[in-house]
Amino acid sequence: TSAAAAAGGDEADGDGGATPPPRSTVRARTVTEEYATDSFENLLFSICRFREITGSYPRKISLVSFSFKRLRFETLHAEALRWPLDRFDYVGVDPPASTGFDLEESSEGERNNSLQPFREDPYGCHTEVLQRKRRERNP
Repeated sequence: TSAAAAAGGDEADGDGGATPPPRSTVRARTVTEEYATDSFENLLFSICRFREITGSYPRKISLVSFSFKRLRFETLHAEALRWPLDRFDYVGVDPPASTGFDLEESSEGERNNSLQPFREDPYGCHTEVLQRKRRERNP
C-alpha cells in the first residue's frame, strides 16, 4: 500500500491522497510530528510529515493557535518557507479572560520573545536566544 493510501487517500483520485476513504475516521487519519522545538519547526516539520505520509505536499494549511501568534506565522514563518498566504489559513483562538488569560500581556511577550528574534533570524539557526530555546526543549 502506498503512503497516501495508508494515510487515508488514494493517489489515483488525483488529489494527492487528500480524500479519505469511505468510513475512515479522523483517528485513523491522524499522525503526529514529535521533533519540532519551536513554532518555525512546528510548521516546517508538519509540512514534511504530511509529505512523508501522503506522498504529496498539502494544498492548504490551516493552523489553529492563540490569536497573538498570527503575525509570527503569517509574516515570518510562512514567508521564510515561501508558503503562499492564499494557501495558509490562521485561526486565532484565545481562552476567555475569566481563565486569567491576559491577551495584552501575551501579545507583549510575543513581540519581545518571539517576533523580534525570528525577524532577526527567520530560520532560528543563528541567534543565541532561539538556539537556546531549541536546546532547552530538546531532551
